Amino acid sequence: MIGELEREMQSSEGLPLSWYDILVNLECAPDCRLRMQALADSILLSRSGLTRLLDRMAAAGLVRREPCPEDRRGTYAALTGQGR
Repeated sequence: MIGELEREMQSSEGLPLSWYDILVNLECAPDCRLRMQALADSILLSRSGLTRLLDRMAAAGLVRREPCPEDRRGTYAALTGQGR
């Protein structure tokens, strides 16, 4: 079932299903952004797996990283206009 959804999403939207999952999570989040750890937890990826995925999505202009003003060690993943 997941494989079929992946093929349909790739065919119709040109996006991998995992990218779509991230975009939906960010769209539903306050200010369209989430801490990296919260995003990793919501899509069941390791933080390192999410980092690699977000690198590709940022290169495509769909998301950006923002520093967390409350915690210098933290980073937000934020939806861009193109990602929306």
